[in-house]
Amino acid sequence: MEDTWATEEQEIEYATILSLNEQRAGVSNEQSHSSDSNEIHEGFASIDAIMDNANSYEENTLQGILFRLQSPLLNERNNIVNAVRHSVSLGAIRAFQRSSFDPLALLSVKFIGEDAIDSGGPTREFLRLLMTEVARMPVFTGPDVSRMLDLNYPELQGGKYETVGKMMAYSIVHGGATPAFLSPLLYRILANPMQDLQLSIDDINDENFRKLITELNSAEDATAFQDALNKANELITMAGCLAVARLNKRTQLVTALTHFTVVGRVQQCIDQFCTGLGTLGVLEEVRQHSSVMQPLFCHQDVRLSAASVEAMFVKPIMSAIGSNRRFNEEIALSNWNDFLLDVEEGNEAITLKDVLLYTTGADAVPPMGFNPKIQLNVHEPAIDDPENIQNFAASNTCANVLDIPLITDYALFKRNMISSMAIRFFTSQ
Repeated sequence: MEDTWATEEQEIEYATILSLNEQRAGVSNEQSHSSDSNEIHEGFASIDAIMDNANSYEENTLQGILFRLQSPLLNERNNIVNAVRHSVSLGAIRAFQRSSFDPLALLSVKFIGEDAIDSGGPTREFLRLLMTEVARMPVFTGPDVSRMLDLNYPELQGGKYETVGKMMAYSIVHGGATPAFLSPLLYRILANPMQDLQLSIDDINDENFRKLITELNSAEDATAFQDALNKANELITMAGCLAVARLNKRTQLVTALTHFTVVGRVQQCIDQFCTGLGTLGVLEEVRQHSSVMQPLFCHQDVRLSAASVEAMFVKPIMSAIGSNRRFNEEIALSNWNDFLLDVEEGNEAITLKDVLLYTTGADAVPPMGFNPKIQLNVHEPAIDDPENIQNFAASNTCANVLDIPLITDYALFKRNMISSMAIRFFTSQ
């Protein structure tokens, strides 16, 4: 997901918001000291909550499989990760390659330059950023949402393919972002390595290889075919196809070269990647329940709606009917619902993904849902002091809590909500 930021025309008062740093930090610290002991057990992928839901999942549904994978997890944050936000993979690779790394244990993520204690929110944010960076690593090739493994010898020698598979498996089982960027073809190879793949030249991502094989396939006469053979001689030799490098065996040659360029030349990469993906039993479930597990690995265009986002939030406990506060609460909740509808329209500085990201640290709904559930709270504003932090939203991504101001003026409410979420500054993790 590309980050969406406010434009000058939308008059987001960045300077005003940023000047409230010390105010918010003070409030957040006071709140966090009183709740850290509770949040450490309520945060990201709470094992106790998973066990409580044991009877609600059918065995071989996606939720049932994930529950089975999560059951052995430890509620201990033993895996320390020092992350730089703009390049989280640097710290991630070091952490995941340590001999002491325990896939069963939770992460303890520290974003360098930030003070948040990881009770779940930083981990969720870290895994989201990590999966985005993993998809762009030079071990893959192809379109952004349909990646295929590519041969990168230094990375193969360094064990990068195994580490990438391990990180993907870890994120899936621990409730992080799903690595839904693999090509359906790569997923089929992972799920059933013994199958007889029916490949076409279009499956070749390498432009040079595809051009060479296309020329062999389309040569109209012996002269053109010989020219194509000469151009492709190195590839034919490397693939061990010299015996079928003749016009009367062209179909066999093209089929063999296609299979070699797509699968054969990256077989060691696939094998190493599968070793990593076997972490926590993920690969075994992929091979036993390939169709059920596929949405975790292959892109699906799932669109958030205002209604679906609204339904994710547990509403606040309302004041007594007839009270002034109840009156303001009802207006604020109406403003909240209209705010989601306006964001859904697509003309604001933020998206519905940003709303989730600000509240939970994740920009998509995990397969097992959010744990803990997202809570919507309200707080009194400070209308007489426009720059006061109480006039803006606040969130706690560890506890999945969004706190909105009881501002009855919709224009002001909307502007302040967008300001908070666009900058993502008032987030207590």
